[in-house]
Amino acid sequence: MKYALTCFALVLLSGCNPAQQEIPEAVINDVMEKPPLCRPADVPAGKLEIGGMAFEEPLDSIAVIEEYGNPALEIQFGDQDAAAFTQLTSDRIGLTLEFSLDGEVLMAPRLMDPILGGNVRVSGNFTRAELEDIAVRLAPPCAE
Repeated sequence: MKYALTCFALVLLSGCNPAQQEIPEAVINDVMEKPPLCRPADVPAGKLEIGGMAFEEPLDSIAVIEEYGNPALEIQFGDQDAAAFTQLTSDRIGLTLEFSLDGEVLMAPRLMDPILGGNVRVSGNFTRAELEDIAVRLAPPCAE
């Protein structure tokens, strides 16, 4: 997968302002109405690291379409990981924060503010298919 980052948006993190365009409501609803993902048995679990911190527990994540039509990945951490992530981001204001999956750096944005609440939205030069693949790899295993 290619990960040339041109624009990165993270909740409470500065990003770029894409050109405004109208997105059909059907496109937005298609993504927003999907149920939580699970990872099939034949898909290996992805190991997410942010700022050198590994997140071992499965994450709630989903590929979405932002209001301007750009694909994005939303990640919701569990309570324990959310607290650790808040502390990590609080300690690194003004520094870059590498996001990597299975050792491959996806992006390294500069952190402008602490990220509270355990919710993260990541966007950049990703296709929707790439983000859906990442979301599935981060998801908990499907019930057998």
